[in-house]
Amino acid sequence: MKFLFFSMRIIIFFISAACLFIQAGVADELQPDQEKVITLDQAIEIALAQNRSLQGAQLDVAASGFSLDAQGAEFDIKVRPAAGVRQSFDNANSWNVGLDVSKKMESNITVSLRPTIEVNEDENITGLAVSLGVPLLRGFGKEVARDSMYSSIFAFDTAKLTFYRAQVDTVLQTVSAVYDALQSEQLVTFFAEQAGRLEGHLALVKIKVTTGVVSTIDLYRAKIRLQEVRDSLTTAQERYANSIDILKEVLALPMGQSVTVTAPVDFEPVAITLEKALQTAQRNRVEIEQQQMSFDEAGRKEKLAKHNLLPSVNLKMSYSPQGRVSESFDFTSINDQNWFVGLTGDTDFSRTAQRSAYEQSRIAVRQAKLNYEATLDRVEKEVRSQLNRLEKSQLRIELRKEQIRQSEGKLNLAQSKFRYGMAGNFDLLEAQTEYQRGQVDLLSDVTGYIVGTYKLRAILGTLVSRE
Repeated sequence: MKFLFFSMRIIIFFISAACLFIQAGVADELQPDQEKVITLDQAIEIALAQNRSLQGAQLDVAASGFSLDAQGAEFDIKVRPAAGVRQSFDNANSWNVGLDVSKKMESNITVSLRPTIEVNEDENITGLAVSLGVPLLRGFGKEVARDSMYSSIFAFDTAKLTFYRAQVDTVLQTVSAVYDALQSEQLVTFFAEQAGRLEGHLALVKIKVTTGVVSTIDLYRAKIRLQEVRDSLTTAQERYANSIDILKEVLALPMGQSVTVTAPVDFEPVAITLEKALQTAQRNRVEIEQQQMSFDEAGRKEKLAKHNLLPSVNLKMSYSPQGRVSESFDFTSINDQNWFVGLTGDTDFSRTAQRSAYEQSRIAVRQAKLNYEATLDRVEKEVRSQLNRLEKSQLRIELRKEQIRQSEGKLNLAQSKFRYGMAGNFDLLEAQTEYQRGQVDLLSDVTGYIVGTYKLRAILGTLVSRE
């Protein structure tokens, strides 16, 4: 048990030290007065080191570890000094000192030792009280004595799993923020280029209107389309600024820090069978492990509640000899010896409160089992749903690419007709709109698929290493 407490302290120390070291390194790299280009891997590393919600979960782990240490101290040897001074009306003064030494065994047996010495004007008296308390029925046993410790261990393990889940959520938030910022940045570039091409087209239409090649309606179409693209550009710029701020919030970076992000936009289709994905998720998901822990803890509480149905019967034994000592505190003789052996106890024959607690513990066990089974079903549903979502997303990407190829051919044809005065710009602007919509949708589907692969890894429990 002491080794367990020592290990907990080591774990907490190294987690805190590692995070402080990483934070110091990140702080040196990121200065508010300079622009920083952050890759996806760097963003994840910074988030795991600096995210405030993650740090809060880490503090919960540390607090649970100290609580576990406090519960373990219950079985340590307790030494409590005791002293007193007494003065009576006849001016007879005395003082006494002593120690209370006690030890609680893991079987819930308590042993105590109290040596004392009293000094007064007439004589010096020493005393020694030795006592032993043994619960014979209710309260006896390792499971009862260590109930608080087991509860603290459960709380500590739960805090660690919660911390791990917070790490997974933080990584997903970081990936989503990075790709949202990257998508917004690419949309800004795309709409800016579109606006530049439309401005050139508008200038050409103005010339053709003056020469009578095209009608005034073509000029209005070009102006309206240019305003639509400019509006889309403004929206994309606003979205990009907001996504960068969200990313800086996740990474706990100063809001004044100039940040740009880079991330790969190439992807490989997910190749994993449903059966293997389900096996991986059932083996790695911490939610399943946490529900199993809750079920085991409920079973332990049920056994404890059943044990508490027993009546309270305690065996008390004590021995307290007293003796005189000389003025030089040399022991002289024992003049009094007190022995005590007895049984104490109390019980309520109806045991209403204890029986109610026992029935509630049985209900808690059944509820924990239902929660465990529901978690298994939920994990399986998440795996199936995410695999299906990625499959449909991959199909949409192929459809978007084909749509772009078709709209590009239509755009080239419309440009040729408009250039040689064979048609107005209605077909041209329509083809440009379809081509732009296809590019935007493709970009959204590609980034969505990449983020979806990270979500799949989170669902399978393999996104963040448990180490």
